[in-house]
Amino acid sequence: FEWRFLSQQNMNSYKQDPSKFQIGAGGYCSLAISGSDPACDYDVCTGPACLDSADTHALYTVDGTTKLYFFLGSSARKIFEEDLTQNLVNVEAVIAEVEDRNSIS
Repeated sequence: FEWRFLSQQNMNSYKQDPSKFQIGAGGYCSLAISGSDPACDYDVCTGPACLDSADTHALYTVDGTTKLYFFLGSSARKIFEEDLTQNLVNVEAVIAEVEDRNSIS
């Protein structure tokens, strides 16, 4: 990922502790990865979401760790948030399975 910062202060915060800027769902559309997208098979999404609208990303905390989650559109984010807790659980499980299967830590 290429990080871009709104301000020098934000960049300095990142440099000070990059672990606070974790990417959720592997950088893919979180709704698709969660398996809850009614219009998208999991296999359809083959690359990271690269949208920069305020409606296409959000910060959520899972097990005390805040991560940045992307969505391919504002509707995807709204659907994801309808069952936020379960969708976050699903996303983390899918990503853990992919990382395990591919020996990624």
